[in-house]
Amino acid sequence: MRNYQELLKYVIDCGTETADRTGVGTISIFGETLRWDLSKGFPATTCKELKFQG
Repeated sequence: MRNYQELLKYVIDCGTETADRTGVGTISIFGETLRWDLSKGFPATTCKELKFQG
């Protein structure tokens, strides 16, 4: 989870702002990768609510 939050901060701090068709805009970076060891558990983001269908 920490890797994800660090990547978000990096995108906000160092990303390139780009206009899009909606007029909202995006901030992006190129070539970043996140990896998790799934044997240690499922990497669900806990900074927002998740709903799983059962």
